[in-house]
Amino acid sequence: MEKLGIAPLPHARPVTIERLMSGTEDSQRVEISGIVRTAQLSGNRVGIELVSGGYRLRAFFPIPVNLDLQSLVGAKVVLRGTAAAAFNAPLRHF
Repeated sequence: MEKLGIAPLPHARPVTIERLMSGTEDSQRVEISGIVRTAQLSGNRVGIELVSGGYRLRAFFPIPVNLDLQSLVGAKVVLRGTAAAAFNAPLRHF
């Protein structure tokens, strides 16, 4: 495989939580908003649980400098990133 160059990431499109949870946006750059319920360190990144429109989802991002995890809890946030589905076979959860 030969690297041809670099380019910026595609623009994140605002989507509804229902569309995101349907799987239609898998592997697409999306923007979604919601309220942070939990925030914790997960290895070398921050993991948050977000609530939006009656759904819960998890998001992960690099650890910012001087981050107070507790300041995120209860905050309304806008996330931009690449949607990805995860499946937990023993619990039969997406």
